[in-house]
Amino acid sequence: MKVLFLQNVLFDYRVAFYNSLVRRGYQLTVLHSGTASTLQCDFEELIVPVRKYGPFHLQQQRPKLDKYDVVIAMFDLYWPANALLSLVSRQYRLIFWGHGLGKGKLSNYLRIALANKANAMVLYTEIGRQAMLNKGMRAELTYVANNTVEVSNHQIKAAQGDSFLFVGRLQSRKRIDLLMHAFAKLLAALPDKTFNLAIVGDGDIREELENLAKTLNIEKCTQFYGAVSDNEVLKPIFHRAIAYVSPGHLGLGLNHALAFGVPIISNGSVSHAPEVAVLNEGNSMMITATQDSDCINQLAQKMTTLATDESLAVNMSQQSYADYVNYCSMDRMVDGFVAAIEGHAKH
Repeated sequence: MKVLFLQNVLFDYRVAFYNSLVRRGYQLTVLHSGTASTLQCDFEELIVPVRKYGPFHLQQQRPKLDKYDVVIAMFDLYWPANALLSLVSRQYRLIFWGHGLGKGKLSNYLRIALANKANAMVLYTEIGRQAMLNKGMRAELTYVANNTVEVSNHQIKAAQGDSFLFVGRLQSRKRIDLLMHAFAKLLAALPDKTFNLAIVGDGDIREELENLAKTLNIEKCTQFYGAVSDNEVLKPIFHRAIAYVSPGHLGLGLNHALAFGVPIISNGSVSHAPEVAVLNEGNSMMITATQDSDCINQLAQKMTTLATDESLAVNMSQQSYADYVNYCSMDRMVDGFVAAIEGHAKH
């Protein structure tokens, strides 16, 4: 079966997903307007130019879509050539893929109208699916494929661990400084125990964070690894972690943590990516804090709880890994797309 994806760009983390679909037996083409991938692609990569008209993007020189059996289009009203495909006569199976609803009432009405004329709609999360159903989306057209990253060596960790971990770009919006302050409080509260703080990633505030570690007198137990993308290198770092702590924005990093059985600590009062839909009381601890001082105190409290309650830490690790395998592994994401491509009933 010939399947075409219509996308804006080809992100590196998506390559494993497309390769997985190829392994499921599909002849895959990914059309986009970004730069060519430097990774091993088992699919055809087709790059076409794009023109911008105000907020709208129109791709040029796209092939005839009828030569494909299935076309999966990014569902974004600012890419109208994709969104309007549901209104034209077609021989292929049309599937939209996206977050679902937006913020505008009128634009959401248009989204539902267009999506209901496609053959299927794949949503990032069950929450996004329910939101569309509540606005009139036909339930039989909807599928869920939780967005994720490939972690081929995923494995639950064997013990509680002795460190707290952050993995991601070192950016101000991630509020890693609050994590460091909370870690200092943890050490002060448990002076007879030894813990470490692992910070994996690079960015424009690294030097600032390194200086903060000295100011807080935690530099001897804080390790800056720099940018690491090799999962074989990351695995032992994750397996030493009691928890993955992100005081600011949470994204695909949480999938990475769950893949190694590491529970999440974060702040529910800030904006997060749709991937947080997989979090629950069994695999995460979410605080609610709008003030920095309150955030630091609550983070320190959650970190202390996990650090001193081995039974709780182990149970949360087990739930974290189970939720990764059952809901947000690469296999589950591919399963969602296979069901939409083949038109399989979901119930």
